Amino acid sequence: LMENAARAVLDTMLGIYPDLQRKKILIVTGPGNNGEDGLVLARQLVVQNFDVSVNVLPSPSDRTTSYRQKVSTIDALGVKIVSNKIETMSDYDVIVDGIFGIALSRPPQGNYAEAIKEINASGATVISLDMPSGIEAEYGKKLDLAVFAHYCVCFGLIKNGNVLSDGYTHCKKLHISSLLAPYSPESQTLAVTFLN
Repeated sequence: LMENAARAVLDTMLGIYPDLQRKKILIVTGPGNNGEDGLVLARQLVVQNFDVSVNVLPSPSDRTTSYRQKVSTIDALGVKIVSNKIETMSDYDVIVDGIFGIALSRPPQGNYAEAIKEINASGATVISLDMPSGIEAEYGKKLDLAVFAHYCVCFGLIKNGNVLSDGYTHCKKLHISSLLAPYSPESQTLAVTFLN
């Protein structure tokens, strides 16, 4: 599923930027499945020679075995990785928000809160995975602060929080992608633009 999720994001990015090879891409990863989706995306990008860096926010003690393996893989492939501190984000053209997904239930703190502020101030095109980080998935409530995304790639189904309350105002355009296997570009069939 993570491979399909990452591929859907990559296809969305290519749809936005046909010249993506010329863009500097930063993927900001949090501690959960969203973060791992971001790490898989980084691998898919680097093997196709895209200019991609990754800001890994969780401390080593907060990383699962699977997470650590994915970080090691992209490190071995030559991806620039910044760990446990906030990368300067104003140098990037595209930022992928893989900090939090649909399970967030409390306000972002520490590195996570600082990263959200940096993303919002970056001037880059922002693509969130499933939900802009800082938005609660059930009712769309902003938990103190949240990413403002130009695009959000929803995996499987739109979540309530994508279209309600603050969730509605924190994303300009939704791309809904099936996680069907095997993956095909045709499974990503729907884009929704919000006039907010």
